[in-house]
Amino acid sequence: MRTPDEGETFWYDIVLDKLEFQNELLVDRVIVKADGFPTYQFACVVDDHEMGISHVLRGDDHVSNTPFQILIYNALGWKPPKFGHMPMILGPDKKRLSKRHGATSVEEFEKSGVLPQSMFNYLALLGWSPGGNADEVMTRDFIVNKFSLKKINKSPASFDYDKLAHINAEQIKRMTPAERLELARPILARSGWELDPEWKIHGADDGDAYLARVLKTLGNRFSNLKTLPDQIGFFYTEEHFVDDEAWNEHVAPEAARAILVKLAAALESELDLDQAQPAEAFEAVVRGLAEEMGVKAGALIHPSRVALTGQTRSAGIFDVMELVGARRTINRMRNAANS
Repeated sequence: MRTPDEGETFWYDIVLDKLEFQNELLVDRVIVKADGFPTYQFACVVDDHEMGISHVLRGDDHVSNTPFQILIYNALGWKPPKFGHMPMILGPDKKRLSKRHGATSVEEFEKSGVLPQSMFNYLALLGWSPGGNADEVMTRDFIVNKFSLKKINKSPASFDYDKLAHINAEQIKRMTPAERLELARPILARSGWELDPEWKIHGADDGDAYLARVLKTLGNRFSNLKTLPDQIGFFYTEEHFVDDEAWNEHVAPEAARAILVKLAAALESELDLDQAQPAEAFEAVVRGLAEEMGVKAGALIHPSRVALTGQTRSAGIFDVMELVGARRTINRMRNAANS
């Protein structure tokens, strides 16, 4: 393609405003190779025209291609589409985003627990803002209604993995109980976990009802799909995550083991193990034994929590006991004391 020797080629870019190139600086381009195969510059113009493309939105690394494509449009007598060149997404080091910065494919983000709506939300904020005091955690419909090409920033944005994780956590927190249940089901299926009727759980007639109650105990701590198995595994299996540091501090000492033995015996003596027991029943036994021993309830609660969950943080301990069930609660306390 023979480019003009004088004049200028310009367009009003949707993002970058008016851009112009002096024609004398544009070199001639090959648009059809010797084998008859068209080059990118020629093929994309013909393809876009044939498909009736009205707007071409792409990275600003394509700015230098645009004057040649406009010249081809003009030579063929076609009206060029509107062009918009958006800034590139950079890594935290301000260099072009690549694999060295971490996950870059949709599949990798999905495996790390990032939800589609979270990724959509975060990508929309890279170089764009709804303006005003709008919440950065947004629904897809809100973004679609508010989005405007006029508000795209001209400067490149940096991909912040921590910010993505924050938005993902907030999206999960704002879900309805039914939506959270839908998210958790596949995780249970992959782990092979399910409700055992022999656990005798109060108010849990089936697997979904039990899982819903388990998730409810997490509240806003259910904020990451990848960590969910560690958070709820102890409800379903004896092979669950255990924090060794917590175990050594709250279960390993002889005094803690002695407390667990006494509490297991008290629960076995005062509860009907053949019936589902509510949280209040467990609480009454724990507080009663604490009073009998002349100690605060926390002295019994701390070793019990780690013995049952393997962690120092969990839902309320009496809710945990209710959902683990009386027999398993007693067995775990005794196993912990003998470990």
